This record gives sequence, structure tokens and C-alpha cells, in this order.
Amino acid sequence: MPTQSLPELDAILSDLHAAVHAEVAAAGAPRRRSPRGRFTLAAPFAAAVAVAAAIFVGLGVGNEQPAAAAQQLRHAAQLVAADPAPVIGPGQYWYVKGLGAFANEVGGADGERFSALQTSSHEIWIASDASGRILRKDGPPHFFSSAARARWEAAGKPAFGDNRVLDELEPAGELSWGIEPLAHAVFDLPSDAATLAQLLERNSDAPYEEFALIEEVLRFAPLSGAQTAAFYQVLASLPGIEIAGEANDGLGRTGTAFAIDNGSGLRQELILDPGTGRLLGSRETLTAPDPVNPDTPVGTVLGSETIIATGVVDSTDARPQG
Repeated sequence: MPTQSLPELDAILSDLHAAVHAEVAAAGAPRRRSPRGRFTLAAPFAAAVAVAAAIFVGLGVGNEQPAAAAQQLRHAAQLVAADPAPVIGPGQYWYVKGLGAFANEVGGADGERFSALQTSSHEIWIASDASGRILRKDGPPHFFSSAARARWEAAGKPAFGDNRVLDELEPAGELSWGIEPLAHAVFDLPSDAATLAQLLERNSDAPYEEFALIEEVLRFAPLSGAQTAAFYQVLASLPGIEIAGEANDGLGRTGTAFAIDNGSGLRQELILDPGTGRLLGSRETLTAPDPVNPDTPVGTVLGSETIIATGVVDSTDARPQG
């Protein structure tokens, strides 16, 4: 299914590119599942669903057989398997910078609800004890249709919290690696695919939940190449996994998209670099009419995330070199 072209897509992409060079950054995307830990890259949003940091402009899900998806994911696993694990010493932090777009919703004075897409940028520094810093900035709303914007304007333009800036230092245990449901320390996660698959199955009720958990861990956790490869091998074995074609992320990088349908009107996708096997980003796309948000066309990207930079740094003011 092709991705819907939004009336204000050019403006959204312009915001995203501008945010790459911003001094203040922040994040994310709301999800239908419950938050894991205090911080996920998400804005408060009760009704719409998104994943976290750039709009991807690419091909929709094609008709490739699951075997083709599995083959390419296993190839990606081979590409990353020998990469060393990041070493986070005392006083050091794992740093993640991302760009995103997320669906948000506000209510008017008469109870009417309004949905729009907001750009967002983020930086997060996480120490081994899950302390650190969050730096985030949300952009203005971009509506899914001109009719939706007109209704919002007629209601007095209730605030979406755009241009909101968050800059917080967090105590130990407050930040999230994305691995909390697995009840393991980051560096104790299995690098054996069969063991990891059992662990994920115990913490998920369906393949799309496993997919979503894997996406979150890959975005946040400082994994070794062997651990990353194990996650890719588990993805390759998920029922319903498909190749979704090529997709360009918010920085213009071209990757291969792998997708799974969650069974409730959303398609989740991961975008991998075909040359390195590394995760470029993720997105969620509406695949069926949403009765809560009828202005949102089927095929609309409800949320996305582009990973800009990761690495080990020595303070909550430092960023990786290069």
C-alpha cells in the first residue's frame, strides 16, 4: 500500500532537516502499548499511535515472500555480527540522537478532538545505572487534511504543545534502555538467537509485539554486534514478516524496510542499511480507517524515527565525534 502524501509533507520534512542542526533536541512517538520505563521517546497522546523520529518516503509493502525477508535479515545479521560491544565505563553515557514525527491529539473546549503530526527531535544520555539526561523539542502541528486544519482553527487553535522544550537530568533508574520487559541487564542479553527468541516470546503475546519490542531495544540499547545479529535472526523467524521495499529516512539515507501488520490497522516497519546492516529508523503506517481519527487517510505515516548518531561519551554535555 503506498504511503499517503500529506498536504503539508514538504513543511514536515523541512522541519525535520532543520532539527538536525538544532542545539536542543528531543524525541519520539506514542505507542498503543504501555510505556516501558519512565522515558520512551514519546509525547503524551491517548488516542493516536506512532513510533518514533523522521518521515520515511518509500515504497509500500510489496508481495515478496517471507523467505526473502528472512534471507535479507540473516544477511544483515552477518554484516553486524563481529561488531564490538560498546563499553560504558564509570562516568560515561550511551548517547542516542534521533529525529521523529509523531501523531498527537488535543481536545477543544466543547470536547471535540483534533489530530495532527508533530515533528520532534531528541538527545538522550544514559549511564549504566539508567541515570542521565533528556533533551527534546517538539515542532508545530501539521494536519492530515485541510478539513482537519479548518476544524481546529474554527475551534480556536487548541495548543498541541508545539515548540515545547524539555531538558532534564534524571536520577538512577529513571531512563529506559528499551529492555525492561526482558528483565536482563543490557550486556547479559543473549547473543544466541534461539535463547533470545524464547525470552522475547515470554514477554510478548503476538509476533507484532515481539517486533515492537525488538525495535525499541535496537533503538536504545548499546548492543554488541552478536546481540544485534541475534535480534535480526529472531525477526527473520517471525510469522508475517515482509520486505516493504526501499525507504528513504529523514536524512535521505536509503534502506530496506521490513514490516509486520499488527492486526488492528497499523503496519510497523524497521529500516536497515543494506550495506552495514545497521538500523536507520522505524515507522508506523495506518492501514485501515481509524474511527477515532476519521480525518486521517489510510496510508498515512502516523509516526517515525530516524537514528542520527549513537556512541559512548564522557558527560551529559558531550556528543560523539564525527
